[in-house]
Amino acid sequence: MSGDHNPLHVDPVASRRLLFGGPVVHGIHSVLWVLDRALQDESLLCEITRLRAMFHKPLLVGDEVAVAIERSSDSIQAELVSNGAVALTMKVETGSPRNQKRCLPKNEIPERVVPTELEDEKIATTTGVMDLYLQEELALKLFPKLATLIPSDQLSTVVTCSRLVGGECPGMHSVFAELQLTFDRESEEPLLKYAVKRYNAAIGMVSMELEGPGCHGDIRAFRRPSPKQQPSISEIAKLVTKDEFTNQRALVIGGSRGMGEIAVKMLAAGGADVSFTYNMGEEDAVRICDDAESAGVRVRRFQYNVLSADDQSATFEDADYRATHIYYFATPFVFGGNKGVFVNELFDKFCRFYVNGFVTALERFRETEKCAILYPSTVAIDELPVNMGEYVAAKTAGEALVSFLVKSDRSLSIHCPRLPRVATDQTVSLVPVKNGDPVEILLKEIRLLQALETSR
Repeated sequence: MSGDHNPLHVDPVASRRLLFGGPVVHGIHSVLWVLDRALQDESLLCEITRLRAMFHKPLLVGDEVAVAIERSSDSIQAELVSNGAVALTMKVETGSPRNQKRCLPKNEIPERVVPTELEDEKIATTTGVMDLYLQEELALKLFPKLATLIPSDQLSTVVTCSRLVGGECPGMHSVFAELQLTFDRESEEPLLKYAVKRYNAAIGMVSMELEGPGCHGDIRAFRRPSPKQQPSISEIAKLVTKDEFTNQRALVIGGSRGMGEIAVKMLAAGGADVSFTYNMGEEDAVRICDDAESAGVRVRRFQYNVLSADDQSATFEDADYRATHIYYFATPFVFGGNKGVFVNELFDKFCRFYVNGFVTALERFRETEKCAILYPSTVAIDELPVNMGEYVAAKTAGEALVSFLVKSDRSLSIHCPRLPRVATDQTVSLVPVKNGDPVEILLKEIRLLQALETSR
């Protein structure tokens, strides 16, 4: 309805590599949903006089939410909570409709366009004018009370703010932070005018002033980091000898991005016979295979989901495939927890990856006579961040599982290093954070696994 087709919201494959690890609900959708709920018991027309919405935490598609609403004769205050943390707070002042001529937005859905990708120097001076749209039938279907009781020029103004942030400024790499609108003027043209007034490049914060039909206001948004691009196999090959890993028939589980992608390239550059799995990211997997081929080596890709791995052997060229070395990088988004809150469902999700999924993968793919495994753990176990309790608990369970497997099965060699924070898609953040070099760190651990296996 808004025309905001930013991949952060609408592309489950692309969004898994972005800041929040999956598709994020449009912030403006949450605002409209809460307003629609707040007006459920009303029947008289009204209009917005002031609106302020603060977006504290993203909501992922599929998250359960709870909303607390306080409604008086002329105001709405609301708080939207998910997984024990506040995601959105709103304060809206309302009044009886003013006796004035109102402009009408276009009764259609905006044309789908690719979001802009603005450089820092361009953002600071960006201005623009946007047409207002509101497809009446769809608005009534999605937000029936809101579309019935609130003037269409006001509703379309709020809706267009989503397309502004997600499509024009900051555009492709954006996160909504705050919206304030005051409706205290005559409604004239169905246009939303905007101008950037401040841009803090150090933290990516963009502040814009708005003028719309009968209103003025401002927006705060962030320019979020672009997805992390890992080095090519040709670059990585400079760090290894071409026969360093020729003894390995290696399987990298979760090898289409991040540390898994680096492992695929590193092992292939060192002469290993490499296969790797991907779940959703087939395009990334193809890119890695093409990169390897351009460097004169071959790697194989297979689709495999560690969460539903009961019978996926048909996706492998060789149903009897067994690996002498397994590198386990399957993981969900790890920064989904909330400060001081432990969510059982999130802990269970992590365990399905780090415990259940790991065991199933070993049963399916390990060479029975002898198998060496790299199972990365995390220094978060030592540091215990207060917003990562579920992740730390699951990784601790994974370490206990590794100890059990090594003690009970002498054919296994498992290296389980506690890795520091490294530069991957998982660790990008709005505020710059120092991350380790994933190539340097991973090469050290792969060589340590090689040495551990030799010493047994």
